[in-house]
Amino acid sequence: MAAICLNTGKKIPALAFGTWNASGMPRSSSSDDEIIFQVIAANGRHIDTASIYGNEEDVGKAVQRALSSGLVKRDDLFVCTKLWCAYHSRVGVASEVRLSLEKLQLDYVDLYLIHAPWSIKPDSALKPKSFMETWRAMEELYDSGVARAIGVCNFTVKKLDELLEYARITPVINQVESHPYLQQNELLEYCRSKGIVFSAFSPLGSPKRGPNNRRDDDPILLDDPVVCDIAQQHNVYPAQVLLQWGLQRGAAVVTKASTKERVGQALDACTLQLSLEDVSRLDGLECGFRYLRMEPFKRPGQTLADIWDQ
Repeated sequence: MAAICLNTGKKIPALAFGTWNASGMPRSSSSDDEIIFQVIAANGRHIDTASIYGNEEDVGKAVQRALSSGLVKRDDLFVCTKLWCAYHSRVGVASEVRLSLEKLQLDYVDLYLIHAPWSIKPDSALKPKSFMETWRAMEELYDSGVARAIGVCNFTVKKLDELLEYARITPVINQVESHPYLQQNELLEYCRSKGIVFSAFSPLGSPKRGPNNRRDDDPILLDDPVVCDIAQQHNVYPAQVLLQWGLQRGAAVVTKASTKERVGQALDACTLQLSLEDVSRLDGLECGFRYLRMEPFKRPGQTLADIWDQ
């Protein structure tokens, strides 16, 4: 599998398997742990979860099952989880990572991310530099070894600039939405210049996103004629084309697979080689379209452009 190097020197699998609604079932379902175990059994080694997903316990069960059966060793796995937006404080970081570790049944996480640079509390909207306390607490997690690496999600160039002014430890990753409709090239180049891995979530256009981020006229990336034509030429699935497009950009890519077959297809995408013409055609799909708009984070009087520093 393709690997990518963090600024800590550690190499990680470039393809991560996200676990939000892993089974595709309601949260009353108990099948997420089986799906996550199948990801590991199919040679998926980079597991991406978050406290807000509500399934860290399922991830923990799957990981412990894989470890106890001898399928993998702990060092074989790269487990990432995230700090939710209600806990932007030193106390919040410390208490939340402890809770996550308990649910995951782990002594440490390989990566701990700030889920977003916003607060969900109406009276504490984050202003420039107001996430300093949060990042200081994240650095303490790294110093203690509780988190082997720390990073962020949904940070724009502006917000990364603000963070790097006072950061003692540079984030290893910035995980953001990215696909041919929203390529974020400026942010990609900025991250490269700072030694930060650009990590792409929703590489398939988030087909399972919730109603808060869905409109009737949203384009369906997996049905795009260019994507489908390239897939047909290579005799692969459209999803594999989209995953490899992200990987060939040098990004880490976070996908989701709800069956063992889909996990295998995602891993097979790593062996696909898109031509320069393929890449050029996919690059030409850029239209600035964002599937996960983050509407709930808007404050009174704000627009989506304010959220995304546009």
